[in-house]
Amino acid sequence: MHPGNTFQITGGFKGQRERVLDVMTFCVDELLPKYRTLDIYIELGDFEAKENVMGQCLHVTGNEFQIDIDSKQNLYNLILTTCHEMVHVKQYSRKELKEDFPKTLWFNKEYSDGRCYPWELEAWKMQKTLAHKYIKQQKLGTIKVLKSLDKRS
Repeated sequence: MHPGNTFQITGGFKGQRERVLDVMTFCVDELLPKYRTLDIYIELGDFEAKENVMGQCLHVTGNEFQIDIDSKQNLYNLILTTCHEMVHVKQYSRKELKEDFPKTLWFNKEYSDGRCYPWELEAWKMQKTLAHKYIKQQKLGTIKVLKSLDKRS
């Protein structure tokens, strides 16, 4: 990770916070290697119960983001969700995705209906590729084993 980027993580278990930081660092190196001004605040909590989401990314302003990640996930899904939300950080940082409420712009085209949004399609497509590359690089074992590990890992 390049100096200048900051990550502040709260909630969850210590092992989860460390893993999320490691995954985010990996994603920045993969998706935004020249960025040095990212400020990302991450909260690990029970977001599936509270908001019916496993993760969400809010673009606060400039290169500042708030990411919420459900802490009740197993290790594999925690990595996958973190990668998914980091794709959204990439989209906002590169101005591919812009929100000017009530409208949302994707490459300057307005989207306001309930269709499957292209930025979500990209995040769903990229999350698995990033997660599997991270898992392989970190030598964390097979996907099957990771899916069975406890959320504290």
